[in-house]
Amino acid sequence: MSRLLMNEFVIPVSIKLAEKIGLHEAMFLQQLHYWLQQSENVHEGYKWVYNTYEDWHKQLPLLSVNQIRRIVRELEKKKLIVTGDINRLKMDKTKWYRINYEAVEQVCESVNNKKC
Repeated sequence: MSRLLMNEFVIPVSIKLAEKIGLHEAMFLQQLHYWLQQSENVHEGYKWVYNTYEDWHKQLPLLSVNQIRRIVRELEKKKLIVTGDINRLKMDKTKWYRINYEAVEQVCESVNNKKC
């Protein structure tokens, strides 16, 4: 068995979700989900995380910064993620992220009533 498959950093991705929203989008959502599980930043009852596009790129090096910008726009447009400015200072323009888990479930159930 190859050590490469065992020891490298991996991002598990649901094949069904990737088929429905795209592989790169599913990868991003999975990574965001991972960080949300670790987050202690709660605002209005939801956990949030923040990263720059460059920070996301470091975590998802197969995707360029421009691809990540496009992925975020697409996921926002599909309402699968919510982004916001939940900073205390108005001059702080940090972009925060959370997953709209209800919308993800709807996408998963929308095609042939099969869940992801």
